[in-house]
Formats: sequence, C-alpha cells, structure tokens
Amino acid sequence: MASTPRSSLTPAGARTPARSLSRPRHSRNASSEASFRYTTGAPESMVLPDGQINEETVELLQEFVHPHHEAEETLADGGELAEDMDFAQLAEARKLLPWYRRPSSWWFLAILGFSAFFISSTIAPRIEVYTQLVCDGLKPNHTVGRGAGDSPLFTLYDDPAERKKMCAADPEVGAAVATLVMAYTTGMGILGCLTTGWWTSLSDRSGRIYVLSIVICGLVSADMNFLAVGNFHQYLPGSYWWFVLGALVEGLFGSMSTTNAIIHAYVADVVEPHNRAHTFSLFYGLFFTGLGLGPTVGGLIVRYTGSSLSVFYISSAFHLLLLAFICFAIPESLTASQKAKSRQQYEESIAKGKRDAIDAPVLYRFKRIFSFLSPLTVLWMAPEGVVGNPLKARSTRGDWSLVLMAASSGFAMLLMGSYSYKFQYTSAVFGWTSEEIGYWLSIVGVVRAVYLTLIFPTIIKLFKPKPVASIHLPSTPSEPLLTAGSTSPPRRSPSPRATAQYTSRSISFDLNVARVSVMVEFLSMFMLPFTNNALVFTALSIANCFGSGHTPAAQSVTLALYAQRGGTESGKLLGALGVLQVLSSQVLGPTLFGLTYVKTVATLPATIFFVSSAVISLSFMFLLFVRVPQASKDVEEPLHSDIPSSPLLVPTHLQDETLVDVSADVPAIVVDAASPKVPSSSPQA
Repeated sequence: MASTPRSSLTPAGARTPARSLSRPRHSRNASSEASFRYTTGAPESMVLPDGQINEETVELLQEFVHPHHEAEETLADGGELAEDMDFAQLAEARKLLPWYRRPSSWWFLAILGFSAFFISSTIAPRIEVYTQLVCDGLKPNHTVGRGAGDSPLFTLYDDPAERKKMCAADPEVGAAVATLVMAYTTGMGILGCLTTGWWTSLSDRSGRIYVLSIVICGLVSADMNFLAVGNFHQYLPGSYWWFVLGALVEGLFGSMSTTNAIIHAYVADVVEPHNRAHTFSLFYGLFFTGLGLGPTVGGLIVRYTGSSLSVFYISSAFHLLLLAFICFAIPESLTASQKAKSRQQYEESIAKGKRDAIDAPVLYRFKRIFSFLSPLTVLWMAPEGVVGNPLKARSTRGDWSLVLMAASSGFAMLLMGSYSYKFQYTSAVFGWTSEEIGYWLSIVGVVRAVYLTLIFPTIIKLFKPKPVASIHLPSTPSEPLLTAGSTSPPRRSPSPRATAQYTSRSISFDLNVARVSVMVEFLSMFMLPFTNNALVFTALSIANCFGSGHTPAAQSVTLALYAQRGGTESGKLLGALGVLQVLSSQVLGPTLFGLTYVKTVATLPATIFFVSSAVISLSFMFLLFVRVPQASKDVEEPLHSDIPSSPLLVPTHLQDETLVDVSADVPAIVVDAASPKVPSSSPQA
C-alpha cells in the first residue's frame, strides 16, 4: 500500500514536519501488502480481553467511526508512477465488465460482518464441548439423569446445568481439557506458520479466489471433523483427541491468517491506493461489529437450543455457503498477465535456489523450511542501501532499542495464548456457561472498541506534543515579505534540527503511552486472581481494556525507531512483527499457559493470572530500557553571518535561529539605501 505513513498517535490536524524522520512508507507490492495486513493476527484478537490490536487497526477503526474521506497522500518514484498508470488502465478496463464479473472490495464487504459473527459465536461453546466430552470419558460418574448407554446426541442436548458445573470444576477434567486445547492450538499454529507464506505466494501465481477457495475447504473440513467427533466420539479410538485432526487440517491449509492475507491482497489488487485506508476502515468496522455481537448471540443460541453443538451446525452451514459464494460468485482480481509475471518471478527464484543448493543442499533445505523466520532479521540488520554516518555511529553504538521494542511486543502477545484457559477458569470458579462467557466477551469487546475509537484518540489529541510552528519566507527576491493587508509574520518550514527535536518528543510521548498502558494491564491482571466475585472479575476485565493503547503506541515507537535507523520499507518491519505475533500468540503462548494450567489446576488455578502478570512485567521492563533518539548533533546550524540581519526575517517572538532552513537558498533582499531599518552591510542583489 503506497501511502503516506500515518500515526494514530498524532493529534488531529497536525502533520509530522519531516517524513524522513517520522515514519517509513509502506511497500507497494502485493507481498508487502499481505505481510502488512498479516500483522493483524487472529480475528478474535479484536474482541478477547488479552487480544493485541495493532496501530493500523486502531487507525482504521477511528476512520470507520469518524470518516474523513480524505485521499491518501502518496510518495512515488518513477517506478511507482508507472505502477499507478498501469493500475488506472486496469481499473478502466474493469469498468467495461458486467457488474457480476467485476472484481471489487464490496464482494467481501458483503460477507465480512457475518463471517466475524460466526467466528466469535463459537469461541466460548468450543471450550464447553471439550469439557463435556472429556468429562464423559474421564468422569462418567458426573452423569446426571442418563445411563451409560444413552446416545451422544442425548448427552449433548439434554445435559443439565448441574452436570456442566461439576465437570468444569473437576481438576482432572480441567487438566485434560487444557492439554487438548494446547495440542489443538499449538499444532494449528506451527503448521500455519509453515504454510501461510506458501499459500499467499501461490495466490500471486494462481489467483486469489482459487487459493482462497482451497483455504476455505480446509476450514469446512475442520468444521465437519468437529461435528463428527462431537457426535460420535465414543466410537472413535482416542475419543476426543480426534479434534486435533481438524486443527492439523486447518493449519495445513493456512488457517485464518492465510484467509486474512489473501482477502487483503485482493483488496489491494482492486482498490486505488488513495482509497485503501477508507476501504480497510469499513472492513475493520464491520469485522469488529460482528465480533462484538457473536459471543452474545452464540450464548443465546446455546441457551435456547440446549446444545453446545447447535452453534457449530449454524457456523458450518455458513462456511459451506461462503465456500460456494467464493467459488461461483466472486470474480478473480488478478489478470492472466499478472499471474504469468508472478510465475516467471517464482521460477527464477527457484532456479536461483537450485544453483545455491549445489554447494550446500542441506543448508539450503533448512533455510527453506524456516524461511518464515527470515523477516525477523530486519530487527537487527542495517537497512539496505544505508551508509552509516561516523558521527551518528558513535551515538547509536550499542543501541538495541528496536530489538527491545520487538521483545516487549513479543511478551505482550503471549497473552493471546491464554484466553482458552481463562475461559476454563471462569467456568470452574464462577460456574459460567458459554452463555455467561459470551456476555462477558461482548461487554469487554464493546468497551475496548469505545476506548480505542473515542477515548484513546481524545487523550492523544490533548496531550500529544504539537508540531513546531513554521516561518514562511519569500521564495523569490521579488516576493514581498509582507503582503498587503497581512498582519501575520512570514512563515517558512522549520529547520531539520527543530524537526528532529519534535520527532524525539513525539517518540517519547508514544513510548510513555505504551508504558502507562502496560502498567494499567499489569495492575488489573494482578488483581484478577484475588477475587471470587464474578461482578468484580468483570469490572477488572473492563479496567484491563484501558491498557489497550499499549500495542498501537508500541508499534508507533517501533516504526519511528526503524525510520530513525534509516529504514524506509515498513512492510519488512511489519512482516517481522507479524511473524513475531504468530509465534507468540499461536505457538509459545498456548504452550506456556497450557502447561501452567495443567500443572496448577488442582492446587491453584489462578496461577495463569500470576504468569500473565509476570509476562506483562517483563514487557514493561523491556520498555524501560528503550532509548529515544535525540536530535542529531551533526545537523548543520545556520551561522549568523549567513543570514541577513533584518528583523523581518525572524519574528521577535521566535528567537531560535534554527527556524530558518539553511538547506534552502537564502533569498537575497534588495534594500533601499534610505531604509533606516537595514544596516548598510546588508547583502546586495
């Protein structure tokens, strides 16, 4: 996405004075677009209490609530201008197609809210189904009102509430469910890491819709597996462990991360660069709405049907309709020539890889398997084409701020892997069913949305350092210093030194916002295990939402530090953060919290909250060691002798001579000899 870098942490109406000192711009190619959107992570992260919402998502949600309808600014070199021309020609050709064959973002906007709704509606009932089936196998004595020979349908549809509470509170059942969830999530996360890049690359060569339909087939297969195991687990060897098969299938097909990447790549194919921000704001607005409503409606469906599986039947039916809609209704966004070009580039890269593999075939295969980790190298390697400045090298030697920011974000993202076990905790301690958990999720999701779209931007607008006032001087000798009827002083852009000082203050502000937000998260998380009251638990969960500004503020600082180091392609950095998020939230997090809950559920199930607090405190400690770059000392300062001494050039209320940009030509001023205000030594034209 070729856009002027934007910051959700910039006051409304304020512009960053110098682009090169504030943000790198995003890459324009499709792969960078996919990697950029890939950082949004799992869809449920937007509604879960511990979900991490990045800066771009916050911006787009704010745009959805407060639409500005402004065209995005673009910085384009010659190649990008040619790409824009090609895009315009392709857009004109698409207008000639009938509406049902014309690729458009509206095809996905029509279904996105429903998709998010059904995703979130199954979050809480899934844990309840696991608990019931594990309880059937391990604790049949908890059965109430039925015999051992009753059918599984009777088991799932007519279980009384008392049995559900007994099963959820049983430590042995809780440990077994946590082990199942850990295997399910970790298996899908590992396979998703290994396959997402391959599937998204295949979509460049074979088409977005073709690959997306295959990925949705994997999702439908996982749904069918879930329903089959839920109904006939007693006939299967291994019983409920067959749930893991569905996770492996979904992971092999890329899971939801691949779906998100392909959909966003489709939008990048068909939407003009200056309209993409508005389109994505609609995407996230509808998505957030669906995620907020889903848990409550899902809980009500379970309540009125009496079955934890009922919502999965509805969700599976929707996914089947979605698959048919994608296969037969949505037109392809890539042309044959675009796919052919991608195939040619892929074949060239394969040929190069084979040549490289001749000398070290084992190393080559090893690097290909773990190629998904390659984006992480951007965190410590110097950007391409950047030549170090000896003066700056001395001031930044040993500066690991970018790595520290990434480490802090990685620890914060670990919390995403804890939500399933916290659902188990609420069921065991408070006796919550999927209905109560659904209400809790919806309340937390709505509060987070209100905070991120209304309260958080207001705080930023009020307290964010304001840009440096500028002074405008005439650009030609004949231009008057003061126009007729003008009483305001002349203006001109601030100097690089003043711009650098503002940038440093801005980064410091964002860093402090991240630190305060982490402290809010820590305090609320640390108090959660000390309450046995459901109302207090909910209140503390709501308080935790006011730490949601941590992730967007941290990402803002990370991007700024990357730009200060000389980086210009933010797609690479955001791709690295995306890989870090997947590893933390889908692999390491579920393993850490799963093992913790399994080992402590019988003695102190609230231990997961203490572990969460420890993780947050580590994230905070990394933030404390981040160093904000100060204004560079090697920026040229203007000399007094270089500037005419006329008081009109610098207003008396601005005494800092650095407000004059010495990088530009200082205009000569023709002065009448009779002028009493200008000394005779003033330069002549």
